[in-house]
Amino acid sequence: MSLTREFELTHKQNSFSGDPPTTSKFVNAVNNSNLEVLSLTSNRLLSDAFVEVFFPALNAPSLRELHLSAMNLTPLSCPYILDFLTDPQRCHLHTFKCNGNSLGLQAVRSIIRAVTRKNYALVTVELYANQLASDSLSDTLSSDHDSNGEDTDVDEATLNLAWRACQHRMNLVLTRNALLKGYVERESLQLLRYARILLLHTQCTESSVRLLPVPPTPNNASPSFTSLPIEIQHHILSFLAPHLSAGQLIRIIGYASSANTLPCLLPRLRGNTIRTREWVGMQSTELRKKQRRIWFDTLRCSSFESEFD
Repeated sequence: MSLTREFELTHKQNSFSGDPPTTSKFVNAVNNSNLEVLSLTSNRLLSDAFVEVFFPALNAPSLRELHLSAMNLTPLSCPYILDFLTDPQRCHLHTFKCNGNSLGLQAVRSIIRAVTRKNYALVTVELYANQLASDSLSDTLSSDHDSNGEDTDVDEATLNLAWRACQHRMNLVLTRNALLKGYVERESLQLLRYARILLLHTQCTESSVRLLPVPPTPNNASPSFTSLPIEIQHHILSFLAPHLSAGQLIRIIGYASSANTLPCLLPRLRGNTIRTREWVGMQSTELRKKQRRIWFDTLRCSSFESEFD
């Protein structure tokens, strides 16, 4: 195993057997790390026994990519994969790769169905080459068609048709997740801008009013935004971000209302050469992108949140 500064753990083609005590120590280390990418590809010795211990204990908030391809996984691993992918408190993945295993068509369909119903964070899922023919066709197609108790031959054309249907469904749900992710991120930034101006101004005004006499308000004066009850102010701001959940709204408004979260001023630019200014501009752009991604992750606004979860 090798841990890089980019928090990427690569673990390929080695003799890691994944016995329960070792797996428990391994997943505990992952949970207490800042790993963003974890690849266990080509570790065929791990198999279902590793998954049985690994997934129930996995709770790594920073983990964004998980690669479990060519690990000799069978349908026995499917329940543990489903439990993890449908738990929004533990699963923060954007990418899940599980190619070259033996899950079978029924397990692949179950994963797609689970992502469709309860996972809005995943934008990349790969389930290629998972021994679709290992399932009996009457079992794998029972959810869509009635077999009337008759035996059906599993031919290549029918399996290809079933796989194309799976691909189509997965593409639809991943497109949905990607679109919702874009809406949530754009609306989060928009809400932050306006909430910062209105609520932080309100907070500063309220603190200064305690020290100054309050002038009388004319009877015919229309109420301003800052004179409204704070709950009404928050409700009005929520219309700027219709795709955000109540939890996301509360986190962003709380962040915007605090002066402690204001960004630091940029350092004074030294040097007047064009090359220096271009380099500083590039560094600032990269830094802003990184800070923005960290902000989305910290406030859990990098994906859509269902109110029914």
